[in-house]
Amino acid sequence: MGREAEAPRRDDAMEPATPAGELEVLAAECLLPWGEAAEGLPGAAERALPPVPGFAMSRFTPLVVAAARAAWKQGARHRYGGHRTAIVLATMFGDAMTADQHTRRQFDGLPHNPLFFYESVLSSCVGMIGIEHGIGGPISCLSLRRDFTVEALTAVDVLLDEESIDQVLLIGAELAPTPRTSAIHRGWAEENPTEPLPQDDLAAALLLRRPTGDPGRPESLSTSQAAAHVDSVAATGADDPLGHLRGLVGLCAALAQLRTTDPARALLVRSNGEDLVSIRDQ
Repeated sequence: MGREAEAPRRDDAMEPATPAGELEVLAAECLLPWGEAAEGLPGAAERALPPVPGFAMSRFTPLVVAAARAAWKQGARHRYGGHRTAIVLATMFGDAMTADQHTRRQFDGLPHNPLFFYESVLSSCVGMIGIEHGIGGPISCLSLRRDFTVEALTAVDVLLDEESIDQVLLIGAELAPTPRTSAIHRGWAEENPTEPLPQDDLAAALLLRRPTGDPGRPESLSTSQAAAHVDSVAATGADDPLGHLRGLVGLCAALAQLRTTDPARALLVRSNGEDLVSIRDQ
């Protein structure tokens, strides 16, 4: 195993001020299921994802674990030690498949099956990610109803204000809508404008930190420009197959594009809701 980077010592008197809410994207991977549903979209899996031991009925856990594993591997050259890494798992409905199985059994009068302990799926699968990669920082599991990308990045920003945290592994994940989750989502949309749900299983994982060194004068582009090739294969609006995860998938696309065209530069994103992504020399 290669040696992980040493975290820079924090010295506010020596370092240039980092703009509020600014984050550097070290690694980013998105993952869709395999087959016709994912054809032409970024992150399509080459084959069905392997099941995760201990999660008998869950499609959610294999999706989260695979996306996190890919992002952690991609960031090997840049990342710091796992003990200074936090994990944030952001979703709207979580493991809807396991929750629906539990509900059906209850309506059918069947006894509770301990395999359908859906309340613990999120924290348990994130715990498995921490064990596999030696990540020992705090874990947060969030259910976000609106402004998904902004709220997820804000959670990362808050964690990075902690002296003991140098980087955060952010995972956004959602399963394909079920009749139950679709009905709940329609109810929310009637009350307030709500981002659409992804049309199929989807996860995006990003490794983020505060920018280091002198950012100089960054080149800026909107997130829609950064994710241009995502827009070319996926409709936006109510029929958007990426739904509320479009922003995180767009960052994955932007980083992949940057690594191809100019790998010596860094991708920055703001967590404060501004539609701005920056690129700077490393």
